[in-house]
Amino acid sequence: MMKQVIPSLLESTKPVITASASARSLSTRSLVLDVGCGWYPQGDINVDIEKRKDGIPNFVKADGQHLPFRDNVFALVNSQHAIEHTPNPFLFLKELFRVSQCQVILRCPWRFERNLHRHPDHLHSFNKKSVESMMKLLPDCVYSSSYTGLLFDFLPLPVEMEFRIRKVNVELV
Repeated sequence: MMKQVIPSLLESTKPVITASASARSLSTRSLVLDVGCGWYPQGDINVDIEKRKDGIPNFVKADGQHLPFRDNVFALVNSQHAIEHTPNPFLFLKELFRVSQCQVILRCPWRFERNLHRHPDHLHSFNKKSVESMMKLLPDCVYSSSYTGLLFDFLPLPVEMEFRIRKVNVELV
């Protein structure tokens, strides 16, 4: 049976979003939001633009560029390999930052060579400098970055970047 996601998380101007009944019992102090969860959700609330089959806990169908949640409600916002699918990557990043109380973890493919292994569904490709230029437009944030994953054992090229973005003057929970 579907129930409302914690009503205090939703913006009053947005349509009612539904998720499983267990969402009602979650504490807002430690909620993790997974945006672009696909078939492998990792959050207390899991968002994707595509309709998913039953079985994904606390699923919310929403566009990551226009999240239906209030400001500063999630302790952590996680997004893995979703930003490259969005028409406006900066708006997507800005929304992740807006709904986060303190920290965003963003992972995306690393473009190490033009059009090499480019996925047909990717609207954008990124290098460290391109993501950092978007983050510099966010107000009051600090970030760290690292490269993860290897393309081949014999050719140690990283295949993704991870960015940890934190709001300034906010303690991590």
